[in-house]
Amino acid sequence: ALTAITIVLLTFTVLSFSSVRSYIRYNEILLPHPPPYQGVMLRDRAWLSLEEPTTYIVRNEFGTKAKVAPRAWYISSDLQKELMIDVVRADDPTKRFSVNCILGVTPEEEHIMPVSEALLAGRWMKPGDKQVALLPESVAAGLGIGPEDLGAATVTVFGAPYRVIGIIDEARMRNMTDLDGEPMTPVNYAMMRPEILRQIQEMAQQREQLGTSSAQALLEEYT
Repeated sequence: ALTAITIVLLTFTVLSFSSVRSYIRYNEILLPHPPPYQGVMLRDRAWLSLEEPTTYIVRNEFGTKAKVAPRAWYISSDLQKELMIDVVRADDPTKRFSVNCILGVTPEEEHIMPVSEALLAGRWMKPGDKQVALLPESVAAGLGIGPEDLGAATVTVFGAPYRVIGIIDEARMRNMTDLDGEPMTPVNYAMMRPEILRQIQEMAQQREQLGTSSAQALLEEYT
Protein backbone atom coordinates (compact mmCIF):
# COMPACT_ATOMS: atom_id res chain seq x y z
CA ALA A 1 0.00 0.00 0.00
CA LEU A 2 2.84 2.38 0.87
CA THR A 3 4.47 1.68 -2.50
CA ALA A 4 1.21 2.47 -4.34
CA ILE A 5 0.79 5.70 -2.39
CA THR A 6 4.40 6.68 -3.18
CA ILE A 7 3.87 6.09 -6.92
CA VAL A 8 0.66 8.13 -6.89
CA LEU A 9 2.38 10.99 -5.05
CA LEU A 10 5.35 10.95 -7.43
CA THR A 11 3.04 10.96 -10.46
CA PHE A 12 1.00 13.83 -9.03
CA THR A 13 4.18 15.79 -8.29
CA VAL A 14 5.52 15.33 -11.84
CA LEU A 15 2.20 16.37 -13.39
CA SER A 16 1.94 19.38 -11.11
CA PHE A 17 5.25 20.76 -12.35
CA SER A 18 4.68 19.85 -16.00
CA SER A 19 2.75 21.75 -18.60
CA VAL A 20 1.59 20.70 -22.06
CA ARG A 21 1.37 23.27 -24.80
CA SER A 22 0.24 22.61 -28.35
CA TYR A 23 1.49 24.73 -31.22
CA ILE A 24 1.96 24.72 -34.98
CA ARG A 25 5.37 25.33 -36.49
CA TYR A 26 5.62 26.63 -40.04
CA ASN A 27 8.53 25.55 -42.21
CA GLU A 28 9.27 28.03 -44.97
CA ILE A 29 11.01 26.64 -48.04
CA LEU A 30 12.07 29.04 -50.80
CA LEU A 31 11.81 27.49 -54.27
CA PRO A 32 13.85 28.82 -57.22
CA HIS A 33 10.97 29.25 -59.66
CA PRO A 34 7.90 31.49 -60.02
CA PRO A 35 4.56 29.94 -59.01
CA PRO A 36 2.19 29.02 -61.86
CA TYR A 37 -0.78 30.27 -59.81
CA GLN A 38 -1.69 31.89 -56.50
CA GLY A 39 -2.91 29.12 -54.24
CA VAL A 40 -2.07 26.29 -51.90
CA MET A 41 -0.86 22.81 -52.81
CA LEU A 42 -1.26 19.97 -50.33
CA ARG A 43 1.02 16.97 -50.83
CA ASP A 44 3.08 14.51 -48.87
CA ARG A 45 6.77 15.41 -48.86
CA ALA A 46 7.66 12.05 -50.45
CA TRP A 47 4.60 11.88 -52.73
CA LEU A 48 2.93 9.25 -50.57
CA SER A 49 -0.87 9.24 -50.59
CA LEU A 50 -2.89 11.58 -48.37
CA GLU A 51 -5.77 10.28 -46.33
CA GLU A 52 -9.04 10.18 -48.28
CA PRO A 53 -10.93 12.62 -45.95
CA THR A 54 -8.40 15.34 -46.84
CA THR A 55 -10.30 16.17 -50.04
CA TYR A 56 -13.63 16.51 -48.26
CA ILE A 57 -12.15 18.61 -45.46
CA VAL A 58 -10.46 21.05 -47.85
CA ARG A 59 -13.54 21.29 -50.08
CA ASN A 60 -15.83 21.93 -47.11
CA GLU A 61 -13.50 24.60 -45.73
CA PHE A 62 -12.52 26.43 -48.92
CA GLY A 63 -14.93 25.26 -51.62
CA THR A 64 -17.02 28.44 -51.46
CA LYS A 65 -13.96 30.72 -51.53
CA ALA A 66 -11.64 29.09 -54.06
CA LYS A 67 -11.35 26.35 -56.65
CA VAL A 68 -10.47 22.98 -55.16
CA ALA A 69 -9.00 20.47 -57.63
CA PRO A 70 -8.09 17.10 -56.12
CA ARG A 71 -5.91 14.68 -58.04
CA ALA A 72 -5.48 10.94 -57.80
CA TRP A 73 -2.70 8.66 -58.97
CA TYR A 74 -3.06 4.98 -59.75
CA ILE A 75 0.43 3.52 -59.51
CA SER A 76 2.09 0.32 -58.38
CA SER A 77 1.88 -0.48 -54.67
CA ASP A 78 5.41 -1.91 -54.97
CA LEU A 79 7.64 1.14 -55.39
CA GLN A 80 10.36 -0.93 -57.04
CA LYS A 81 8.14 -2.31 -59.82
CA GLU A 82 6.21 -0.64 -62.60
CA LEU A 83 2.50 -1.33 -62.94
CA MET A 84 1.11 -2.54 -66.27
CA ILE A 85 -2.46 -1.41 -67.02
CA ASP A 86 -4.19 -2.42 -70.25
CA VAL A 87 -6.21 0.27 -72.02
CA VAL A 88 -8.44 -1.52 -74.54
CA ARG A 89 -10.49 -0.08 -77.39
CA ALA A 90 -14.07 -1.13 -76.66
CA ASP A 91 -15.16 -1.75 -80.23
CA ASP A 92 -11.98 -3.65 -81.13
CA PRO A 93 -10.47 -5.60 -78.19
CA THR A 94 -7.49 -6.55 -80.33
CA LYS A 95 -6.29 -2.96 -80.01
CA ARG A 96 -4.79 -2.38 -76.59
CA PHE A 97 -2.05 -0.27 -75.05
CA SER A 98 -0.25 -0.83 -71.74
CA VAL A 99 0.42 2.11 -69.42
CA ASN A 100 2.14 2.11 -66.02
CA CYS A 101 0.05 4.76 -64.26
CA ILE A 102 -3.18 6.75 -64.42
CA LEU A 103 -3.72 10.40 -63.49
CA GLY A 104 -7.18 11.23 -62.14
CA VAL A 105 -8.27 14.87 -62.33
CA THR A 106 -11.45 16.95 -62.09
CA PRO A 107 -13.02 19.68 -64.24
CA GLU A 108 -11.72 22.28 -61.73
CA GLU A 109 -8.14 21.54 -62.79
CA GLU A 110 -8.63 23.74 -65.86
CA HIS A 111 -9.07 26.78 -63.56
CA ILE A 112 -5.77 26.11 -61.79
CA MET A 113 -3.29 24.65 -64.25
CA PRO A 114 -3.19 25.51 -68.00
CA VAL A 115 -4.11 21.95 -68.93
CA SER A 116 -6.08 23.07 -72.01
CA GLU A 117 -2.78 24.14 -73.56
CA ALA A 118 -1.71 20.48 -73.60
CA LEU A 119 -4.74 19.45 -75.66
CA LEU A 120 -3.98 18.37 -79.22
CA ALA A 121 -7.63 17.66 -79.97
CA GLY A 122 -10.94 17.52 -78.17
CA ARG A 123 -11.79 19.28 -74.93
CA TRP A 124 -11.17 19.22 -71.21
CA MET A 125 -13.76 17.59 -69.00
CA LYS A 126 -16.78 19.59 -67.82
CA PRO A 127 -18.87 19.43 -64.64
CA GLY A 128 -21.30 16.56 -65.00
CA ASP A 129 -19.01 14.46 -67.18
CA LYS A 130 -18.76 10.89 -65.97
CA GLN A 131 -16.58 8.02 -67.17
CA VAL A 132 -14.60 10.18 -69.60
CA ALA A 133 -10.92 9.98 -70.50
CA LEU A 134 -8.22 12.06 -72.14
CA LEU A 135 -5.54 9.92 -73.76
CA PRO A 136 -1.87 10.73 -74.32
CA GLU A 137 -1.04 11.00 -78.00
CA SER A 138 0.94 7.73 -78.06
CA VAL A 139 -1.90 5.79 -76.42
CA ALA A 140 -4.49 7.25 -78.80
CA ALA A 141 -2.29 6.37 -81.78
CA GLY A 142 -1.75 2.85 -80.51
CA LEU A 143 -5.50 2.35 -80.20
CA GLY A 144 -6.22 3.91 -83.58
CA ILE A 145 -8.20 6.81 -82.08
CA GLY A 146 -7.94 10.13 -83.91
CA PRO A 147 -9.54 13.56 -83.51
CA GLU A 148 -12.49 12.43 -85.64
CA ASP A 149 -13.28 9.66 -83.12
CA LEU A 150 -13.45 11.86 -80.04
CA GLY A 151 -16.79 11.78 -78.26
CA ALA A 152 -17.72 8.46 -79.85
CA ALA A 153 -14.73 6.19 -79.17
CA THR A 154 -14.71 4.27 -75.91
CA VAL A 155 -11.89 2.53 -74.07
CA THR A 156 -12.09 0.10 -71.18
CA VAL A 157 -9.79 0.06 -68.14
CA PHE A 158 -10.23 -2.81 -65.68
CA GLY A 159 -13.46 -3.60 -67.53
CA ALA A 160 -15.00 -0.14 -66.97
CA PRO A 161 -15.89 1.94 -70.08
CA TYR A 162 -14.61 5.47 -70.56
CA ARG A 163 -15.63 7.79 -73.40
CA VAL A 164 -12.61 9.48 -74.99
CA ILE A 165 -13.06 13.26 -75.21
CA GLY A 166 -9.52 14.50 -75.80
CA ILE A 167 -5.95 13.76 -76.85
CA ILE A 168 -3.06 15.12 -74.79
CA ASP A 169 0.39 16.26 -75.91
CA GLU A 170 2.63 14.21 -73.61
CA ALA A 171 5.63 16.55 -73.74
CA ARG A 172 3.55 19.59 -72.83
CA MET A 173 1.90 17.70 -69.99
CA ARG A 174 5.24 16.57 -68.55
CA ASN A 175 6.64 20.11 -68.77
CA MET A 176 3.65 21.55 -66.88
CA THR A 177 4.96 22.08 -63.35
CA ASP A 178 3.04 22.81 -60.17
CA LEU A 179 3.87 25.05 -57.20
CA ASP A 180 6.62 22.71 -56.04
CA GLY A 181 8.30 22.72 -59.45
CA GLU A 182 7.36 19.10 -60.16
CA PRO A 183 5.12 17.76 -62.97
CA MET A 184 1.52 16.97 -62.08
CA THR A 185 1.91 13.54 -63.69
CA PRO A 186 2.46 10.51 -61.41
CA VAL A 187 5.88 9.65 -60.01
CA ASN A 188 7.71 6.71 -61.51
CA TYR A 189 9.42 5.38 -58.39
CA ALA A 190 11.09 2.57 -60.35
CA MET A 191 13.20 5.20 -62.17
CA MET A 192 14.55 6.73 -58.95
CA ARG A 193 18.07 6.29 -57.65
CA PRO A 194 18.24 3.38 -55.16
CA GLU A 195 19.24 5.60 -52.23
CA ILE A 196 16.31 7.97 -52.80
CA LEU A 197 13.91 5.04 -53.13
CA ARG A 198 15.16 3.59 -49.84
CA GLN A 199 14.53 6.92 -48.11
CA ILE A 200 10.97 7.02 -49.43
CA GLN A 201 10.35 3.45 -48.32
CA GLU A 202 11.61 4.33 -44.84
CA MET A 203 9.28 7.35 -44.78
CA ALA A 204 6.38 5.14 -45.75
CA GLN A 205 7.19 2.70 -42.95
CA GLN A 206 7.49 5.52 -40.42
CA ARG A 207 4.18 6.93 -41.57
CA GLU A 208 2.47 3.57 -41.10
CA GLN A 209 3.89 3.34 -37.58
CA LEU A 210 3.26 6.93 -36.51
CA GLY A 211 0.18 7.70 -38.59
CA THR A 212 1.81 10.73 -40.23
CA SER A 213 5.09 11.83 -41.73
CA SER A 214 7.47 14.30 -40.15
CA ALA A 215 7.29 17.91 -41.33
CA GLN A 216 10.91 18.67 -40.49
CA ALA A 217 12.41 17.57 -43.81
CA LEU A 218 12.46 19.40 -47.12
CA LEU A 219 10.28 18.45 -50.06
CA GLU A 220 11.57 15.37 -51.82
CA GLU A 221 12.22 15.83 -55.53
CA TYR A 222 11.82 12.85 -57.81
CA THR A 223 13.19 14.23 -61.07
